[in-house]
Amino acid sequence: MYIIAISAAACQSATNSPLETKCRDLGKNQIEQLKRDSPNDFLTLKTSSFYSKVLSTCIFTEVPEADTLTLEYNILDLSHSFLKDTGGILHCDKDGADSVVVEKVRKFGGYTFTVTYSEWLDDGFGGPPRTLKTPAHPYTSTECERVFQKWMNFLKQ
Repeated sequence: MYIIAISAAACQSATNSPLETKCRDLGKNQIEQLKRDSPNDFLTLKTSSFYSKVLSTCIFTEVPEADTLTLEYNILDLSHSFLKDTGGILHCDKDGADSVVVEKVRKFGGYTFTVTYSEWLDDGFGGPPRTLKTPAHPYTSTECERVFQKWMNFLKQ
């Protein structure tokens, strides 16, 4: 019983760390902006924010709410600690996926705005990003969920 209490306290302190608190605050700001700028997206997207140790940055995610026709998955770098001049780590919709390649972004020091997409983006699995080549068939939620889950597994390490 005593060990369980220590584990619960450790979990609670991790979610209440100063970094997690700051990331949640940045996430709240992003939600307010989403409400103002894209009220329909706010209604159809489920959001979350957290600190990713592996990228040392605040992450914001958007996934479709259940029972909506929306097909849009996003992962953003809210604090611009990893991606210095752009925010999108992943965007996936019916036209495919744009997924950053971590090693390549690091090679550019996080500055990718003037770099050709093919040098730092792929479809999440080594193929061309949607910005360069639309897939042969429209993506479904299954394909977007697959690349999104791959990212979440990486970000939560």
